[in-house]
Amino acid sequence: MRRRRIRPPGLVVVALALVAPSCRSHQQILEDQQKALASLTATVTTIGDAWVSGKVSARYARTSLEAAQQLLSRRRDELGSSPKLLADPSLAAVSQAQEALSRRIALIWSAVDRGDTAAARAQLETAGRADGGAP
Repeated sequence: MRRRRIRPPGLVVVALALVAPSCRSHQQILEDQQKALASLTATVTTIGDAWVSGKVSARYARTSLEAAQQLLSRRRDELGSSPKLLADPSLAAVSQAQEALSRRIALIWSAVDRGDTAAARAQLETAGRADGGAP
């Protein structure tokens, strides 16, 4: 009697996870990326505002900004891994906005680390003007 080989469910999940992003349309990817960018931008602004107003500690702000940077990095990797996606002008614009947000997060993090509320406030004000018409 031959034993039937059973595949571990984890392997199937990993295989589906690898295939799933390629099954989404450009429009779905664009919408997902835009939502994530808007959410991360709001998160960074909220964290920065809370630190500037003294509602959260510098440690909390730095840790939260690092987490936001990591999430943004994952989103950027999704776009950057595909020349086909970056060739799409709308997705290329999202990629540029992600790069700008990444830089802004780093500058706010640095201001928090130095205890420089004026520099953090300046970055937050610049972000507010730049993100008024978020992609």
